[in-house]
Order: sequence, then structure tokens, then C-alpha cells
Amino acid sequence: MRCFNSVINVVLIGTILLSFQSNSIAGAGRTVLVVSQVDDQGDLLTPVVEVYDFLSRTWRIFEPPLSSKKDSNLPKSNTDKRKKHAARLINEDSLLEFDLAVPSIKKESLPPNLEGGAPFYYGDTLCLAGGYNTNDSLLLKDVDCWNPLQDSNSENWVGLPPMSYGRYKAAAVVLDGKLYVAGGYNTNTHQFMDSVEVFDDVSQQWYSVSPLLKGGRAGHKIEAVGGKLYVMGGWRKFKFLDEVEEYDPLLDKWTIKAKMPGPLAYFGSVVKNGQVYVVGGISGFRNTDETGQLRVYSPSRDAWANIQPPMSVLKGKVSAVLASDL
Repeated sequence: MRCFNSVINVVLIGTILLSFQSNSIAGAGRTVLVVSQVDDQGDLLTPVVEVYDFLSRTWRIFEPPLSSKKDSNLPKSNTDKRKKHAARLINEDSLLEFDLAVPSIKKESLPPNLEGGAPFYYGDTLCLAGGYNTNDSLLLKDVDCWNPLQDSNSENWVGLPPMSYGRYKAAAVVLDGKLYVAGGYNTNTHQFMDSVEVFDDVSQQWYSVSPLLKGGRAGHKIEAVGGKLYVMGGWRKFKFLDEVEEYDPLLDKWTIKAKMPGPLAYFGSVVKNGQVYVVGGISGFRNTDETGQLRVYSPSRDAWANIQPPMSVLKGKVSAVLASDL
């Protein structure tokens, strides 16, 4: 396990949190939903991507050529800084950066041998919490953030203080400058985890809060809306879940909320205008259990609704992020 100087961590996290406080996707242009297929079989040479326009309520296929940073002939100052029309997503074995204006897709490597890390954004910085080292067969506590300013020949992932527990296929989100990591699967004990831990950037320490009410889960999502957290879906013990729980950090209390329209795991989720948008996912182990449906949850009304039409091509395991379009 890597060790990092605490001063470096403080500087890095301070920079990330400043970005988190100042970042505004909606202010940069027309907001769209970017969805990429999660290729867990390694069969796809080029990622399949769809873009949803909230205003026209239509999907379009995004099919630019795939490149990597080392293949680019552009000056370093132009390639490393995220453009306002760019979106970053974690695929199964890589980080993908989409530029909707050029258009283009760049592919970056994840930390070596990492699988099942929980992706989350610290503002403009994409990070991963936990996962499994497939080479050493180790459950990971690591938290790594991608640093595009590093030289292309050096390590592009920078470590934050490790979690208290290793977690595979957990869910993570930032709320009020604190990182929350919930659930996951313990590959050592073969147990689904209900524990939730929080990283405080001021003290540089992790601490535990109240566990999930309905038990452990993996392959789920967690989002932050209106000062509260919402854990949705996932699976445990071969059962796919439709359960939703709301967490109030001020009370350290979980509350059961309205169920999803159906059991769902490994889907994409984003927050826009105080509502949670859920897209894709699987509800079982058959091909017919893959969905391309777009759904929305309103925390203020505690209600779910389907949005038509569904994705035109993609189904099943996906990742999603908001971006600014032209």
C-alpha cells in the first residue's frame, strides 16, 4: 500500500475542494447527460456513448475517434486542462474523457490491476475509492484521484488517506466537502457491507456514521441532494434491490424512502436541479434483464418516474455524468 506525505495530501485536497466549490456545469452551457457502456469483458475497442439533451428530450450517438494522451500532438497546456465541454467517466479498466466540442474521446489508464473501485467527483477531479487488486488478490482501502497535470510518463493517480475498510463495488459521493463511502462487498469475508465511513478533509481522518438500515449492498449508487444523501439499488446475495435510503448528516439518521420502479444495479446516476436521474442498469443475470431506461427521482416528492424515450442503443451496465454541450 502506498504512503503519501500528509502535507501533499492537504494541498491536493484543498485544491480539489476549491474546484468543487467553484465548479458549475450548468453555468458553462447547455447541460446534457453523457452515458458510456461499461465494458467489463474487454470486448470493445471504442466505447459506445449516448448523449441525452434535457431540453429536447432526445438521445444521440457520440462516435468520435478514440485516442490516448501519448498519441496527441497538441501542446501539453492544451491537452491536460479539462475543457468546458469535456466529460470524464470510469469504464471497467480505464478513464475516458469525452470532448463534445471537438469531438474526441481520450483513454487513460486506471491504477494498476484495479477493479471495482467506486467512482466519485471532488469537483472537477475524478477519483476512485476502494476496489480489488486482481494481481495480488487484495481488497483495497485506497482512495486515488486522477491528476491530468502530471507528466505523461509518470504516475497520473494521486493517493488520499486510505479508508478504514477495504470495499469492492461500493458507492461514494461528496457532500459539503466531506467524502462519504457506503456499502460494498468484502472479498475476504464474502459479506455485503452495510457500514458507511466519512473522510474529513480538515482533520485528514476517516470516521464511521450510522450503517445502512436495510443491510449491506454492492453495485449501488449514492447521490447528494439538498444536504442529504440517497442510496439506491444494488444487489446482495444474488438478489437485485429496489431499496432507497435517505441519510441526514445532521441527525446521523437513515430513513426508508420510496422504492425504485424495479430492482436495479450497476446503473449510472447524476443530480440535476435537485432531482436524481438514473439510467441503464441490470435487474438480473439474463440479457433480457438489461435496461436502457432513463428514470428520475424527486426527493422533495419522494416519487419516481420513467422518462421516454429510453436510450437508443445502450443497455445494461453504464456510467453517467453531466457535461456542457454546444
